[in-house]
Amino acid sequence: MGRISDPNRQRSVGKRIFWMLSRIAVTAGIFAYLLSHVSVTDLVSTVRTFPLGVVAGVTALLFVVQGLVALRWRGLMRSAGASPVPPLAHVGRLSLIAMFYNRFLPGAVGGDIFRSLVTA
Repeated sequence: MGRISDPNRQRSVGKRIFWMLSRIAVTAGIFAYLLSHVSVTDLVSTVRTFPLGVVAGVTALLFVVQGLVALRWRGLMRSAGASPVPPLAHVGRLSLIAMFYNRFLPGAVGGDIFRSLVTA
């Protein structure tokens, strides 16, 4: 006996695949654009001049700031009546993705649009 397929489930899987492929395409496009305008050897030689302690400190500070952004985002969701509020680790991961889009999409609104879509 055949299984009855749920059209809503199929649509949901299709949406997830579409958005995943869209994210991959945008990310690949950004990197392709950057690498077409920057010499990789110059980039590597410049990065090698940075003291490791400075790089580690800046990276740690970035994650602290993103953790605070995630806490603020969870607080906003809670005050808006979201139920259930996602775990901090999940919101933190989404905050990092939103930060990426804010930095690389024109107008610095890509991350805000991403957050709006995910929150909805």
